[in-house]
Formats: sequence, C-alpha cells, structure tokens
Amino acid sequence: MCISWGLRHWIEDREYRIVDVECIWDAVLVAHVVFERPSYRASSNATEALSLIAERAGESGNLSSPVTSANDTLLEAVTPLFGFRPDSENLPILNVFYLTIKVLTAFAPIPNTDTVETYTVVDLDGEWQSYMLFEPFSIRARPPFFEYRWAIETVRQIPGFCLQQGRFAEIGIHVVVDGVHVGTGLMGKGAY
Repeated sequence: MCISWGLRHWIEDREYRIVDVECIWDAVLVAHVVFERPSYRASSNATEALSLIAERAGESGNLSSPVTSANDTLLEAVTPLFGFRPDSENLPILNVFYLTIKVLTAFAPIPNTDTVETYTVVDLDGEWQSYMLFEPFSIRARPPFFEYRWAIETVRQIPGFCLQQGRFAEIGIHVVVDGVHVGTGLMGKGAY
C-alpha cells in the first residue's frame, strides 16, 4: 500500500519530480523507495535500466533481503510465461508499473492459498485505462490449483519482462505450477 501511494503521489502531486518514500510497519522500516524520472542514458537501454535498479536497491544497505528458503521454493514451483500477441497495443510504462502495484495491493490481503476465481479483474480507471484479468485454466480436482500466491509471483515479474523485451504493451500470461498449466491472464489496454 505504501509503495502504491508513493507512486501515485510521484505522478499526480509531484509531477514526476523526485519522491523519497519510507514505508514503516510497527515502527520498523520495511522499505525505502525513491521515485525519480530515469536519466536519458539509462532509459534508452533495458539492460542499463535493470542495472540502475539493482544498484539503487543495493544502496539501502540496512534493509535485510526478503528472500528466504520458503520464497526460493515458491520461485521454483511457479513458471510464468508471458507473450505479446500480434495485435498487442502499447501501454505507457507507468501504466504497467502502477497496474502491477495495484494488483499486488489488491491480492495482498487475500490468503495465499485461496484459489483465484474466474474473471478476477483489477483495473486502473480514469486516464490510466488498463487492467489485468485472471482466470483458472481449467477446473481441477486435485492440486496444484491457481492460487493467489502463484498470481502474485507471476504479476511481480511483469515489469521485468517488459524491460527485458524493451516493450511495454498488452501481454498474455500463462501460469505453470510444477509443470501444470493452472491459470491464464491478460494485461490489457482500455476499460474492462
């Protein structure tokens, strides 16, 4: 929620000027995020942009790494597959990042092992006009099921995929867990 608020504040109130946000939970600093317009040098190349992101992440030296053995297991179990359709329309880069954060914020309070319902939609209204749609691939009688933890792990990887591809556009999403196709999704442009 804190990062989502910070991004919205950076865009609407600060008009893309630098914003430094500290997220505190129970009097403990859990995240330090800096929103700034990328330099032209870094924005022209996805590899350089990823390096800049990694470099900035390393500057927060007093924060411990959130990766644990449980997270490692989660990462091994789910394999998200992304692809641009031939008719994919381009999306503004900020739509992709803000929509990703909005989906993560919407899914965070839901128990991780709850199954994703058919036509689960999170959208950005107003000028943003973009959405993500999720649905189970099929009705399954036994695990693995399309659970929110798999959707969360998949969604968090979308901006990185777009950066690596050098394109921010509508994408189709397939969620594979332990080799089983459990769910599909779509990041689309326009109102849903």
